[in-house]
Amino acid sequence: MILFSLSASIIQAQVVSCHRKVLRRTKTEKVERVNYRLCLYEFSDTAILRKTMCILSLNPIADSIRRKSEKVTYILTMQFEQVGDDTLVCHAYYSDLPYMQENLRGCCLIDGHYVQIIGVIPPFMTPTKSTTSFSYISHKLILGEYNGRVFYFEDMGDDRAPQWDISYSRGAVQLLKYHGIND
Repeated sequence: MILFSLSASIIQAQVVSCHRKVLRRTKTEKVERVNYRLCLYEFSDTAILRKTMCILSLNPIADSIRRKSEKVTYILTMQFEQVGDDTLVCHAYYSDLPYMQENLRGCCLIDGHYVQIIGVIPPFMTPTKSTTSFSYISHKLILGEYNGRVFYFEDMGDDRAPQWDISYSRGAVQLLKYHGIND
């Protein structure tokens, strides 16, 4: 029983499925269509959700409430890291596309905005039985080959602005640093 519950939590905290189709490949680049599906999480603590929404002052340009997740262009990414026994630090930023980044764990909706969750799943978020899917065109530059393995760099656009560093500790939510567009 313990093994089953442990494996179920590991499955929920990862990308559910991913399909890549190569559209073009040369010696220097690789272009793929990436389709992937994520577990949808929700905030279990509404006070933390309200404080997070207040800090983020969500960008109306990035509002994806009227779009299917496959059509999302701008997406907010929240990267969580455990920094103490009861403290998480989140680095939040917008991405041009819903890139499938390393350590991608799931997705949630905040005020109609899709938000990708990277790193540690916060204890104030719980998985739902729902999933959501995203699609984008990946442009990878080939850096070289070593021991039969090809190394790529994915072109993910320019600077990410705005950005927030947020601390979550014992129910308290605090803005640590804000990086604006003109900074």
